Amino acid sequence: MLSLAIVLCACGSTDDSDDVTYEQRLSASCDHILCSGVDTSGNAYELVANQTETSLGFEITVGAIKNNEWLYPLSADFPFLWEDGLFHVEAPMGRESGYDLSYYSSITEMIRFIDTGAFAMESYNTRTATGLDLYDHTMILFSCNTLKSYVVDCEEFSLLYRSSKADRKIITENGKILLYWEITGTNSGWLEDQVFDWCLLDTQTLDIETFASGVAGVHPESILSEGLIFASDQFFYDTNGQKVIDLSDYNIDMFYDSDIYFENGTCTFKAENTLGTEFLITIDTSGNVLNEVPQ
Repeated sequence: MLSLAIVLCACGSTDDSDDVTYEQRLSASCDHILCSGVDTSGNAYELVANQTETSLGFEITVGAIKNNEWLYPLSADFPFLWEDGLFHVEAPMGRESGYDLSYYSSITEMIRFIDTGAFAMESYNTRTATGLDLYDHTMILFSCNTLKSYVVDCEEFSLLYRSSKADRKIITENGKILLYWEITGTNSGWLEDQVFDWCLLDTQTLDIETFASGVAGVHPESILSEGLIFASDQFFYDTNGQKVIDLSDYNIDMFYDSDIYFENGTCTFKAENTLGTEFLITIDTSGNVLNEVPQ
């Protein structure tokens, strides 16, 4: 269990020793810290949980702490808990998808901190159809700014975001992540038959803004980064839905190598020439080629 101390030194001491006070972390009184992180403004957040037992059963409560103060006190109604009071995360074969805190590691694997001061949990809820056990796949977001939640249906929407596996953190672009969805309900499976809306999800307000509507046959392939999005037609688009950089002359493997984005003003991608030689190509945000190296 994580236990930290903040040391406060009193000024004007009359002897050689400092008057030291140790502030107990609120999270130290909880059974579990499910996730933690520091936002882009330096505020520290902790998502915590307790599990209490009685002769009739048990109850799970979840709460959120900001800078060692309760932001959302422990509650059995926290949005990450389903109606049965459990965490519904991906389950192994042969058991229900609801988890109590004895499955702590399975639960925490599915929870991430968002750099704006929010939490996200990937969720799978068992449902039975035509005699088969299926799962409703969703992403539940909780904003520590508004104390509201939003559920993204991952069967309908595709979410594209940058994440750090080491600290289970989602990295946004000025607080926003990219999502798109197919609006025509086409069942052919062919991209050219499909029409998409491209949207931005504000992780603080949980509002969704559509910035490109009715885009025929083209969807985003990579995250929003430095205001640009690489798409399936091998163009970079801006957040007005306008084409900015054309990479369609390059032979890019769009199945394996399409997740490309700008970082610190440059983007490096793989492409193969007509002789079958692979190159690493680096461009700037104007599309100028800065470097190309044969592999």
